[in-house]
Amino acid sequence: MSNTVEPDLVIFGALHRDLVATLQSPHQEGASNPVNFALSSGGVGANAARAAIRSGHVQTLRLVAPAGSTGLAPDVATSGFEGIDICPVPVPGAQAGRYVAIVDTDGEVINGYADTSACDSADAVSLMNECPASARSMVVDANLSTRTMETLLSSLPIARYALAVSPHKARKLMTLAKLVDTLFCNRLEAASITGLPADEPLPTLSKALVDCGFNTHVLTDGAADILVVDAGSRSPVAVESLKLTVSGNAHGAGDALAGATIAACHAGETLVSAVANAGLTAARHALTQT
Repeated sequence: MSNTVEPDLVIFGALHRDLVATLQSPHQEGASNPVNFALSSGGVGANAARAAIRSGHVQTLRLVAPAGSTGLAPDVATSGFEGIDICPVPVPGAQAGRYVAIVDTDGEVINGYADTSACDSADAVSLMNECPASARSMVVDANLSTRTMETLLSSLPIARYALAVSPHKARKLMTLAKLVDTLFCNRLEAASITGLPADEPLPTLSKALVDCGFNTHVLTDGAADILVVDAGSRSPVAVESLKLTVSGNAHGAGDALAGATIAACHAGETLVSAVANAGLTAARHALTQT
């Protein structure tokens, strides 16, 4: 996909198939549960990229996506990616990524299962070769390996954002704090990075992130207030109006919040303003769509 405007925001991260099963009735452990299946294109990098474009703060961006050894399947990026310059990078020996999620009748995620071996095996040089020379901001998602993220983040003197992805994958970022300008994570991911219990108060987790070197971060906690820490200034952002609808689910809401926030910061907004306006608008869109 090509654009007339050279992209100056680049996202390195996952683009793959999502299979989401929504329960028709309350979940019963160890039993066959009736669900409605939905197949779509997803991945943390892809979700963030679409939210960034939808925010209206950028005209175009580049998504550099590690793919299976044969590249992307033809149907993975056929719709919903207008304005996004997709650069799939085949990874020899890797399978195409996939993600399966089970959500309950209220739209909350019960469990998610990700196969992102292509991202974890991707070579930093191959990915960096697709970085536009015009890039002013870059995003890495923690589906990539620590070594690859370190190389990407240290390659260019531009704004650098990291998405924690999951508690398991967030640990890959523990040694990269000095290279990350802004971290996006949730309560469970912050606990994984800091080693604190997940039930610690959010300000305690936030302080621990700063102690780890993540001086600027956006820390989310479901429907609770977001904590935005920007070089020593801590600001809560209220999200009381951010609720699921009967047709939506929480799958991808955090990715959307991050993508739209980054786009707004890229366009010149402060981090707090970007979260409160663009970020929450994008998360609300994710929560209200099927």
